Amino acid sequence: MFPRPDKGAPGVYTGADAAAHIKKWFDDRYGDRQKIFMGPGSTVIVLRGDPWEIRLPRIYGRIRCVVERDLSRYANAPNLRTDGQPPITNLLTLINAFPPGLAAQLSDKECYDVLDIFKHVLDCMHAVEYIAGNPYVPEALSDIQASVRHIFTVPPHYGQSKWSSAQAAEKLFKSYLKMKGVSFPFSHDIRGLADLAGTGGMKTLAYGIIDQLQTRAAVRYGDQTVSLPEAVAAHHASLLVGKHVSETLMSGRGDR
Repeated sequence: MFPRPDKGAPGVYTGADAAAHIKKWFDDRYGDRQKIFMGPGSTVIVLRGDPWEIRLPRIYGRIRCVVERDLSRYANAPNLRTDGQPPITNLLTLINAFPPGLAAQLSDKECYDVLDIFKHVLDCMHAVEYIAGNPYVPEALSDIQASVRHIFTVPPHYGQSKWSSAQAAEKLFKSYLKMKGVSFPFSHDIRGLADLAGTGGMKTLAYGIIDQLQTRAAVRYGDQTVSLPEAVAAHHASLLVGKHVSETLMSGRGDR
């Protein structure tokens, strides 16, 4: 976090030299494994029929989000500003391996879609992270990210992605029920769990969310066909469940 020499002076293990020696040890030992993604996760957007992964940044303070078709325009924008203005982030640069040629061709509607999905998913992820200390929530977060990974495996496994989304929603409902002291069955019936959560004080989810998540275990084996749009819809539905659970729990505590 402070200027240090590239190499520590031989035999000197104090001050900046000590920091340089320590950094070299970690570089030699772990190399690129130190480049850990520190954001809350990632999500999927479908553009021109193809899925693209949007990596969500870890934000401290405020940023100004833009969707600029020219990927080079804000490429060197600083992450920190000293003039009191928030740093600028081009959301298209957060899309993994997004080609400049496609970025330049995006319609206004597609640009707005990127902005809307970014805002929606970041809000949901922050809400779920807020209750990450509750039972089953860390495992639900892992399932949410697994639902993204399965879409981008080669070959993609949309059925496994939808199953991971369903598992995330199942764990989130069960977390709510456990926090409320409501007994629940050990089943994969998401609709039943949602209904049970209603008896514990949870308001009904928006229409159609449970339908996008409910699936049979056979989907993992390809016995039930799942399309890319269905897998992506389930992924976003699991995030909405997480936000709903978080906000319901927080409102019950008087934190909001």
